[in-house]
Amino acid sequence: MLFRRSLIHWIAQRKPEGIFQENFLVRALSYIKGAHFFPPLFALVLAVILGGCSPAQFKTAANQVPQIVVSSLSDPKTFNLPLSQESTIIFSLIYEGLVTENGVTGAIEPGIAESWEVTNNDLRYVFKLREGLKWSDGEPLTAEDVDFTYNKIFFNEEIPTDYRDVLRIGEEGKLPQVRALDDRRIEFVLPEPFAPFLTAVGTVL
Repeated sequence: MLFRRSLIHWIAQRKPEGIFQENFLVRALSYIKGAHFFPPLFALVLAVILGGCSPAQFKTAANQVPQIVVSSLSDPKTFNLPLSQESTIIFSLIYEGLVTENGVTGAIEPGIAESWEVTNNDLRYVFKLREGLKWSDGEPLTAEDVDFTYNKIFFNEEIPTDYRDVLRIGEEGKLPQVRALDDRRIEFVLPEPFAPFLTAVGTVL
């Protein structure tokens, strides 16, 4: 009984707070061995000692945040999407298109456009942008910006971009006519029906 009390007192005085002290375990085991310690009490003491080095105490704030880590074969040569000549995952992480494709079902879902209407025998598409969209600098993103992106950048023959070819339609390779109807609505008029059109405008802006 005297030994037991002495051992408990010794542990109470020396039990580490938070981070486990390596020399503490060595000293504890030496003390226990010299006292002809019996197994049940040894297990209890060891549990108390090891409780101070729980792996949970070593987790940083960053480790608490859910993350997905992806790899890329190389660094992007440019962050300017229209001028990029390579396929890199980085653009899908920093830009967004009018619509997006569900990676599980393959269904077309809203992107920066909250909805769209298809009329005139699948030749006219009108997209309605989500309310309150902003650029990274805080400026409002409007249908005029979408108009500019397509007409002045993607469809501009002086800019060497691969995206222009994605939207060439029919044997003649004509491009859609794009215009802003108001701050939140953008119209696309196709020269002929084009089944993959929604997938094509899912490309990031």
